[in-house]
Amino acid sequence: MVGYAIDLVSFDSKFQAAFEFTFSDTIVTENFETAKRLGFKGRRAVTLEGDLVERSGLITGGHYTRSGSGLTLQLEDRSPEIVEKLQGLKKIHADLRAKQDKLRESRKQLNLDIQELSKSNYRTRVELERDEENLQEKIAREEGLQETIEKSKVTIEAFEQQIAELRERDEELSAHREHVRTQRDQCNEILATSDASKITQDMKDLKEVLEHMKHKRERLQSEVTGLEVALDERLVPKTVELEMRIQALSAVIPELKEETENLLTKLSDKEEEMLDLRSERERIEEAVKDKRVRQVRLKEDLRNLRLRHEEIREEQTNNEKAVYRLQTEQSRLEEDMVALRAELGELSEVEAELEDRGEEEELTYREIEELEEKIKELERELEAMGAVNLKALTDYDIEKKKYEEIVDKKTRLEEEHKEILEFMEELEREKTRKFLQVYNEIADNFAKVFARLSPGGEANLMLENPEHPLMGGITVRSKPRGKDLVSLEAMSGGEKTLTGLALIFAVQMYSPASFYVFDEIDAALDDVNAHNVALLISDMAKESQFIVVSLRDVTVRKADLLVGVSNQDGISRIVAVDLEEVAGTA
Repeated sequence: MVGYAIDLVSFDSKFQAAFEFTFSDTIVTENFETAKRLGFKGRRAVTLEGDLVERSGLITGGHYTRSGSGLTLQLEDRSPEIVEKLQGLKKIHADLRAKQDKLRESRKQLNLDIQELSKSNYRTRVELERDEENLQEKIAREEGLQETIEKSKVTIEAFEQQIAELRERDEELSAHREHVRTQRDQCNEILATSDASKITQDMKDLKEVLEHMKHKRERLQSEVTGLEVALDERLVPKTVELEMRIQALSAVIPELKEETENLLTKLSDKEEEMLDLRSERERIEEAVKDKRVRQVRLKEDLRNLRLRHEEIREEQTNNEKAVYRLQTEQSRLEEDMVALRAELGELSEVEAELEDRGEEEELTYREIEELEEKIKELERELEAMGAVNLKALTDYDIEKKKYEEIVDKKTRLEEEHKEILEFMEELEREKTRKFLQVYNEIADNFAKVFARLSPGGEANLMLENPEHPLMGGITVRSKPRGKDLVSLEAMSGGEKTLTGLALIFAVQMYSPASFYVFDEIDAALDDVNAHNVALLISDMAKESQFIVVSLRDVTVRKADLLVGVSNQDGISRIVAVDLEEVAGTA
């Protein structure tokens, strides 16, 4: 044994991988017997004469000169491995395609989960805002009730103070009455002990004093009675009302406090739920990010595998071409060999004939040298042909079968591509037909509505690309009464409003909605156009409900129900008036 082939050849280091792939397990031997013995042991061996013994036991005759059979040996060695690699690459490609589909489904599901979380987050945020509004409203109502209670307490304290003052005055009058009684008793005692004249004079004086005191008492009594009556008239109903309101408010306050606590608890729960949702969303976004990074990596791997697959396919194509060239060259050489053998036979016959003739016809020395040179040349050509690779035909049949399969697959793909193009064209035609159907009807409605909103005017819709409607936009042109036909960009604010409303109503006539909300659409219109818009809304209100925010009298007069909103003491007041009911009662 001489050694391993990889150790016996010289090559550029940048081609080391290729040489190791080709020669790493090949042993060079001195003779054919040693190579055959190693081949039977499952080793790959080649002799110095070029005889090759494969692990399978296949024996190929060798040669020393560099000719096409060297390429045949290389192809014979690498073709099964290329097929195996192609199959492996196809399997990897299928696995990557399955993983890519799985990732696509996972990404789709994650997007759906994110959308659902976003919707849930939005609903939760709306509920939180609504709960916060309710809470603020109830807190404001509670503060208003508390303020009312404080005002009521102040009023009650004022009334109680007035009652206390009246009671003090009543006590003063009672004391004064007692004093008068005491003086009367004293007068009676004096009358009993005094003489008549003096008594008479004293009685007269006392009577005057008594009469004066009596009038004063009656006046005070009348005043007290009036005050008591006035106090009763003013204080009692107010007190009862305040007590009832206090009782009602006292009953409501615990409920409000409890409801406030519940709302605060619910708000806290919602905030925690919001934090959980945000954490979950961040986790999902992080997972999606990881999936996307992994998808990018897989796409890069898939791209590299595809490039490698293309390289192997190109190499396989080159190998097929080389096999074809070798087979052509082999056929040509076989034909040449047959011709040379025939010519050699003829030369042998000529030589034998010459020997038989002996000295009858002696050839010249030059002719003999030419014949010998020709014989040597023929022998060299026979040597250069080398051994016939019997496996080349089998490899050719395999590669030809693969080529036919690829051609069939290409034909099927071309047919499928043609069917897809036909389907896309049919879909494009259907889209165009549907679009034109809707467009024509809306265009007719637009012209009619604009003529109604602006009597004497006209408007129309125009396609920017009539040949291919879906590849262009739509131009809106209108001509108010007494003006030129202009595009939307050249219109005034009122004209744009009127044209826009006409287009909205034209679409509404084609596909009516359940209700519409308009916010001061008549702000830029004059009274005549605002009146026309109000009439049109009134007619269309038979099919749909219209909610219109407006400050124009001409619009308000056409409403069925009027809702007014005002601000009093920082509180919004809403007043609803049914105009039909008012008209019926008038």
